[in-house]
Amino acid sequence: MNIKKPLYGEWEAEGSSVPATIGSHIFVFGDIKLFNINDLRLFLQCSSKKVEEIIVKGFKRLGTNFFIKLKGIYSFAIIDKKNTQVILCRDKVGTIPLYFTLVNNKLYWSSTIESILKSRHANRVNINFLIDYVSGVPESPYETPFEDIFQLPPGSYLRACKSGVEVCRYWIFEDSLNVNNDECLQLFELEFQQCIKELLFDVELDSIAVRLSGGYDSSSVLVCLKEIGIPLRAVSITFPGKQSNESLYVQYLSKKLNVEVLETKANDELRKRTKTEPEHLITPFFDPYEREMGEMYKSALAKGWNSLLTGTYGDEFCYSFTPMNDIEACLGGFFLRRKLGYDKPAPFLTKLAKKQFVESFLRHWELPVGIKMECLSAFLGWGSLTQIESLYDASVNHRINMLNPFLSDRLVELSAILPNAYKTKPHSFKPILTWYLKKHKIDFIANRGEKASLQPYFQRYYLESAKKALHSTSIVKALENTYIFDMLKVYEYLDITDNSSETQHVDYILRLWQVGQFLLKFG
Repeated sequence: MNIKKPLYGEWEAEGSSVPATIGSHIFVFGDIKLFNINDLRLFLQCSSKKVEEIIVKGFKRLGTNFFIKLKGIYSFAIIDKKNTQVILCRDKVGTIPLYFTLVNNKLYWSSTIESILKSRHANRVNINFLIDYVSGVPESPYETPFEDIFQLPPGSYLRACKSGVEVCRYWIFEDSLNVNNDECLQLFELEFQQCIKELLFDVELDSIAVRLSGGYDSSSVLVCLKEIGIPLRAVSITFPGKQSNESLYVQYLSKKLNVEVLETKANDELRKRTKTEPEHLITPFFDPYEREMGEMYKSALAKGWNSLLTGTYGDEFCYSFTPMNDIEACLGGFFLRRKLGYDKPAPFLTKLAKKQFVESFLRHWELPVGIKMECLSAFLGWGSLTQIESLYDASVNHRINMLNPFLSDRLVELSAILPNAYKTKPHSFKPILTWYLKKHKIDFIANRGEKASLQPYFQRYYLESAKKALHSTSIVKALENTYIFDMLKVYEYLDITDNSSETQHVDYILRLWQVGQFLLKFG
């Protein structure tokens, strides 16, 4: 079988470009961040600190059985020339995508769909995938928007050799661990601390801060840092007025936990932007507070806090079940074209997918933050660089390292048990984090409130801009003559009675708009 390296240097673009050289016939390259390097070095009796060399040595000793011992974020390829095989491996919770296609007995792979599309061997649109996506039907872990391009599921590896290709799971999600609720809670606390310790094993303590959103997750990260004994620092965007008391909650946490907080306050202009001016959007679903975010990161860099621990969306998050959608990943693969003169901004991502991408991009790409922000500006439709100029100017020679402690496979397993017991949304961290904050005497609800945010403003803002974008001539033309066009008409009859149904309404329209954009490019 002829093995072809990733097209157009995709592995070079997203991670380590220099293969490991241990042994004369095995090479490893990809995007790899391991949290348990020291444990692996001890287990393998390996003096090297290079992750590629550690993986090579582990693979030589245990083969693919070594993958279960990896803790971290990774998507890599192993080239084994002696045995004429290639192994592709994706991390347990699927943080980084990994796509592949087989053409004329050749294997093409990449962490972006765009590179495979450039081969011009696989570009047939998978209309059934698009229909399932709009309908909210869970997609197959293997399928993508293209019929001949597949994704490697989380916790899996692919082996390609002369005899053929096989995909195997090396880690299986367990949602029925043999523990009761109390044991699960205790295990979660221990695992949470261990996860953060591993995440920070090579980070200077003076550079650590928390990106405090005012939610369950980032609040829990602060509490855990206090338990570990790390000085508490945080950066936060807070919103004024009766619609949000996030500022009061941040002040409460600051006093309760003795946190040094750099607070960036969003002014009344934000409320006006979110409430009354969707017609001024540069692109649909434009994020209305990117300027405040830029100021927040600027203040962090000025203090030397360039390692930011982030939370995630406790109600929605689980990388195993909601990886960055393939449609969004595919469209997002074109973001660098904007930097090279491509004249259309990439579409907005859902909050979860956008957060995943931004964190992954900031964390992994070895570029100055200023250059990263220029790319992000183009990709996320943030408009001209002047809108994040303060961040760009302040950070050209610095980098921000975004660290997400919720990527542990054990945390994912433990969080999946309690929601069923509490009869809440499955695969959510919220029940455990609620208990965790209560145990440490953080009165979350009393000091913040369940609905203390500008979320209603954002939802209305996104809804109006989504409707406008969805009715554009180009989108309608792209969707007509497909089953999806009938679905386009349905949303007009949906009854919006509360914030929850409005959220679903926005999500439905957003998916239709994304599919329309996708078909415009590839249909």
